[in-house]
This record gives sequence, C-alpha cells and structure tokens, in this order.
Amino acid sequence: PLFRLLSDSNEGSSVLRAYLNDGYLEKNARNLLTRIIVDNEVNCQLDEAERVEGVRLLKSL
Repeated sequence: PLFRLLSDSNEGSSVLRAYLNDGYLEKNARNLLTRIIVDNEVNCQLDEAERVEGVRLLKSL
C-alpha cells in the first residue's frame, strides 16, 4: 500500500507532511513522490525475475 510505503521512509514522511499541511504538493514534492513509487515498483519487478543459467541478456524486461 502507498501509505505504508510513504510512512516507512523519511522522504515519504516529508511528502505526507507537506500534503497534510498544504493540501497539495509542490513540484519538488511531486517529483520525490514519483521517485519513491517508481523505485519501489522497479524493485518489485526485479525481485520476481528468475535467473536462468547461461542467459546473460534478456530480450526485454
């Protein structure tokens, strides 16, 4: 869940605080929010990849 992802990190907590205080996110906070979400999704995608012996390059991810 997004709330847990944000509340578990210092950067995410800053984004939450900014939104709760102002009711909106400024550009830097929106960029930070995007980075937090994308980094988490990339890690989830790569964690599930299976390694196959002898394969060094995937056609696509």
